[in-house]
Amino acid sequence: MTQPHDETCDLLELYMLGGLTEEEAQRFEAHLSSCVSCGAQRQALADIVGLLPETADPQPVPEGMKKRILANVLAGAVPAEPAAKAGG
Repeated sequence: MTQPHDETCDLLELYMLGGLTEEEAQRFEAHLSSCVSCGAQRQALADIVGLLPETADPQPVPEGMKKRILANVLAGAVPAEPAAKAGG
């Protein structure tokens, strides 16, 4: 099932923001290869999307977050196997 051209073009913003499923993104990328209009708009949006992280004020790390993350990481860590004894 294919989408009409205009409906596919309407997915450009979601594609640029990573809001499509993997399958939808693959279909849209195939569309990009043949749609000059979407290709030009994609190029224009790329600069804007790249600036988005700079538009938000940095937020402080919540109290205890680092400790919780490290505890979870370390709890899932697999201990290294002891080295084999030489001459064994």
